[in-house]
Amino acid sequence: MNESESKGQIILTGAAGGMGMATCELLAQRGYRIIAVDHKESMGSAQSTI
Repeated sequence: MNESESKGQIILTGAAGGMGMATCELLAQRGYRIIAVDHKESMGSAQSTI
């Protein structure tokens, strides 16, 4: 996907697991650019999943 096809940017907190990660995956599949943040150490593994 190139920049012109992006639907927009979303900042999502609580993105390291559970509903936050599922939301990131869904929005990424739909063409949104995701800025994902979380205070958990597992954010690195969530980032590689998305």
